[in-house]
Amino acid sequence: MKKGLVAIGILVIAALAAGGFWWSRNRLLPVPIASDASLFVAPNPDPGQDQAVLTFLLPSGPGLHAFVIRQVGEPLFVPSADGGADGGWTGLLAEAVWASPNHRHWRVRLRQAVRLHDGHLLESRWALAALRHMVDGPFQAGAIGTVVDDRTFDLDFPEPWEALQRLSTPGAVLLTGSGPHAIGSGPFRLTTSPTGETYLARFDGYRHGNTAIAEVHVPEDPGLLEGHRWATDITAGRYALAVYPGGVAPDDMAKVRSAPYDQIHMKDGSVWFISRRMRRLHPNLSDWSRTSLYGAWQADMDLPYDPR
Repeated sequence: MKKGLVAIGILVIAALAAGGFWWSRNRLLPVPIASDASLFVAPNPDPGQDQAVLTFLLPSGPGLHAFVIRQVGEPLFVPSADGGADGGWTGLLAEAVWASPNHRHWRVRLRQAVRLHDGHLLESRWALAALRHMVDGPFQAGAIGTVVDDRTFDLDFPEPWEALQRLSTPGAVLLTGSGPHAIGSGPFRLTTSPTGETYLARFDGYRHGNTAIAEVHVPEDPGLLEGHRWATDITAGRYALAVYPGGVAPDDMAKVRSAPYDQIHMKDGSVWFISRRMRRLHPNLSDWSRTSLYGAWQADMDLPYDPR
């Protein structure tokens, strides 16, 4: 009898130990993330600047796509500027996050009063729907998403998944729809003109305030990047931002260097020419597709820039 009780006791202790180990590895613990308050300064443009229409001349490709999407949608998190304090992460759409020690279970609480381009408030069900369409996102890794409440959702994975790193890459912004019908919560919304051109238009419901740029056009005509034509357009000041395409004749390049542009050398070897009217734009030199145009034009700019 005693041996039986001892065996039962051992089994109970083992079960409790196993349960305690499981609980210790799967319980949710708060992850420190910094506030985004320091990342946004109200543009407060001079009268007229809020009607600025800009044209960017950039080569087509994944980088341009990520740049445009970065203006339309917002990520849940971004790496902190200091790379280490407050856990090394800053919450944008996310106000708080919890994770299990084994990184298989995550909980995210969204910020309040985030307005989408279609007028609705950002809610958990919308965020999960956007994550389902994300390339290399959590649902492609087998996640199960659960709505906890209007602002909180869970992601449970069969294997460890580094949500902070994976959800802060340049293309990991929350969007629904595709192409010119994509809906996000960023400072610009995708808009289609009567002629069929898709461009960025200021979103007046942006929670941090309105950007001083009314429209951003990004033509994708490869002929515009032909050396002589590119140099002529730059000299005429037709672009707020352009990338050096190479193959520009020395005489043309001499004229370009006297044009009212600042040259910025990116870490990938490309050279940007940024209009001096946009000196407040500070590109992310390590990855330009992360650059946000919000707040690029502020109170000391020249008159509105409209190449049309």
